[in-house]
Amino acid sequence: MSQNSGGERRTELDISLVCTGPPETWWAEVRVRGEASGRTFTSIAAWLDYLRQVAEPAGTAQADPVRRGLR
Repeated sequence: MSQNSGGERRTELDISLVCTGPPETWWAEVRVRGEASGRTFTSIAAWLDYLRQVAEPAGTAQADPVRRGLR
């Protein structure tokens, strides 16, 4: 995660969708990898939970969920 001169945070993410199985019964796994964490998440929800816990200053995600895009 980096921070620009205006104080905004920026995180580069790689998002991939892995589809498995025959076309009639495919299921998908979403993988999100962030530069700051070095972690791979198996769902968007897990990634959002991580952002709520680590990447956001305390209280801001709940205070302004639309701006933060976390809910």
